[in-house]
Amino acid sequence: MKHRTKIKHGEQVAIEYFQSNGYYNIVHEPDGQVPPDLLLNGSVAVEVRRLNQFKEVDGMAQPLEELEYRLMTPLRKMVKSYGMQCSEVTSFVSFDFRRPLIVNKSLMKVIKDILDGHLKNLNETITHNINDNFEIRLTPSTKKYNKPFVFASYSDDDGGAWLLKTSLTACVWL
Repeated sequence: MKHRTKIKHGEQVAIEYFQSNGYYNIVHEPDGQVPPDLLLNGSVAVEVRRLNQFKEVDGMAQPLEELEYRLMTPLRKMVKSYGMQCSEVTSFVSFDFRRPLIVNKSLMKVIKDILDGHLKNLNETITHNINDNFEIRLTPSTKKYNKPFVFASYSDDDGGAWLLKTSLTACVWL
């Protein structure tokens, strides 16, 4: 019996893309957990990859997503923790950050204190510059969500430009 692995998010996106372009027979990991990730119509092999960006920090190449994961996971959880508190106004929460940024309990406490303090001012647009490398923006929503905060966006100021057009490259395995 063939071992089946869970389809990763990027692979699922690729599958949906290929389906929308008329590929009807898509096999995930046709040779097991080795390349290619997908086999299209029995003849085109595709290895799904994501593009990584790096920033040089202290002479070392550091993947941008390392800080993103350390920062955004607790921030999303914090915003969500306010839950379905009955609220007449909802405030969208947006974050901007750049490196170097130390993600620790102290930073998280400052952010939590800002959110707690904003509960009395949900109808106001306020920007807090926590330090030179981190900013939080709170903007009232025109829609009622029955909760005080909704995560809206984040911007990694060290990240690349806007992605305007995408293309997929397929590697053909002969």
